[in-house]
Amino acid sequence: MVVRQRWLFWSALVVLVLSTYLLVTGSAILLWTLIKKPLVPFGTVSTGLGLIALSIIVSYISSQQTYSSPVQWFFKTLSGLCLVLALLWMPMGRLLSGNWSNSFIDRPQASLLFWNYTYASVGLPLLVLVIYALNRLWTRFAKK
Repeated sequence: MVVRQRWLFWSALVVLVLSTYLLVTGSAILLWTLIKKPLVPFGTVSTGLGLIALSIIVSYISSQQTYSSPVQWFFKTLSGLCLVLALLWMPMGRLLSGNWSNSFIDRPQASLLFWNYTYASVGLPLLVLVIYALNRLWTRFAKK
């Protein structure tokens, strides 16, 4: 089980790094069409997989430490919420934009809602990591 979790962690890390690299560099690969009808660009799939990978990494990292029940429940709940947000990112984009390329033509309100959802999908896992790191520091210094 531990080997499988480590393999999943390292695979997710590779997916996250590749997805982030492609997005930051604005690579032309993001515009490649994976499916013609309906139009599904590679960038949408890459970003969705990157969000899922980020959630898997957060779940893995926060599960490495044993905690008291309330703290463990807190991290498991937030990690689960992160994963749900990531899994629903692509369907939410499709629902709000009406297409898989997430182009919001004449839909400013839907675009705003989608971007806020995207910020939450990225920000919540990062917030969980920060809280986890602070909790580890707190417990380490509290023992001394």
